[in-house]
Amino acid sequence: NGWLVEDYVYMGRAHDALALAKNLIELPRIPRGKTGGNVATQDWARDGSSFAEGQRRLLWALSTLELWKDVADLAPTPYLASVGDEREDVEIARLAGLAAFATGDTLGGLRKLVALHERENDLQKKRDAAVADAEKKNREGGKNPEEIARAKEQAAQTFNDPINRVREAAAEVGVAEKL
Repeated sequence: NGWLVEDYVYMGRAHDALALAKNLIELPRIPRGKTGGNVATQDWARDGSSFAEGQRRLLWALSTLELWKDVADLAPTPYLASVGDEREDVEIARLAGLAAFATGDTLGGLRKLVALHERENDLQKKRDAAVADAEKKNREGGKNPEEIARAKEQAAQTFNDPINRVREAAAEVGVAEKL
């Protein structure tokens, strides 16, 4: 079904693509073998589910086709609700900001832009705390300056991709504000 959403987009059948992606999201969420044991007691594994596939395809279709009115309409619904995945949450915020500016909702677009900047600042604070913690632990452990620098770099590396992703999304929404 995910491929069919993509095919619909390529054929220009935007509303069929959106309907199918939303249908994938609506399908029942059946627990997977994340923890093993009885199906009734298993945790729900999001990866590989029709929900995750549907949301990925919905975000992709909305973005590819620049369906800003549809994004604005779907933003307050469960279809574009946060699911705890940092990458997709940033994508949802980016799309909602772009849609707000494109549909004339300047205040809504500014709110999304501010939220993206706040997210970036939070990630930078977490990165700085992780770097400081790595430095402290390695100094207390009697490591040499090269090992301390390597540990600090490794601590910062885990945050660099998410920070860059948020920064790029905020930059794109910021450009939409100026248009």
